[in-house]
Amino acid sequence: MQPQRSGPFPYVPINRRPRITWPNGARLALWIIPNVETLPLNEPVPGGTGLAPDVINWAPRDYGNRVGIFRIMEVMARHGVRGTVALNAEVCDDYPQIIEDARALGWEFMGAQPEQRAPAPSHGA
Repeated sequence: MQPQRSGPFPYVPINRRPRITWPNGARLALWIIPNVETLPLNEPVPGGTGLAPDVINWAPRDYGNRVGIFRIMEVMARHGVRGTVALNAEVCDDYPQIIEDARALGWEFMGAQPEQRAPAPSHGA
């Protein structure tokens, strides 16, 4: 692939593309992508208060990894829907049960980044 002015793909406007047809004549496609992150309690949470621990911003994410993701998996499996999980690599070490269950359900994995960290504070000029 060679870089070009229109980006990595040839420019084709939507009104000149072939019609998309989905299996079984469906008119809608749905891609469910839960985001799973591990955020250490002893570090500032990105977008949070800037303090550590930042329990108010950390707790909902912790709930998601302990309870929420498994409820999402259960509902999706009940309806025959596979997911793609977006995750940071540390999830694989910190929450291997999430990875095991997602693999058992045939989910796909989409790497977001190695770790989730708050940016260093800027001390403007």
